Amino acid sequence: MSTALFNMKTVSNDEVIKKMKYFIEESEYAMEYYQADDSTMIKLARELRKELQAEHRNNDLKVIKKRYADHELFESHYKPAVHEAAVSESGQFNARKSYSFLYDVKDYMQIHLPEDTN
Repeated sequence: MSTALFNMKTVSNDEVIKKMKYFIEESEYAMEYYQADDSTMIKLARELRKELQAEHRNNDLKVIKKRYADHELFESHYKPAVHEAAVSESGQFNARKSYSFLYDVKDYMQIHLPEDTN
């Protein structure tokens, strides 16, 4: 699991876009295992959900909100994408729920990516 993107350091817009694209790529990679190897897909989905939940918790910290209040992409793109992806599925994963979660992650990240980077 990687460190939260917004962790009191200077974060460029390029880093935000790169991280959002990372979540898209990870979800697409895990979805490739659907039906061929559901157990691997479920494992990858769980790992991605843990990472997104950690990002979500970090983004909701008062110190983080205050520190990045003026960041161009934090409030308008990254934070809502992570929030929606992190809470899109709850409970125990099975193959169907894992695939749905992964699809949601991809979709939310793509929706919130700044238009000139799609």
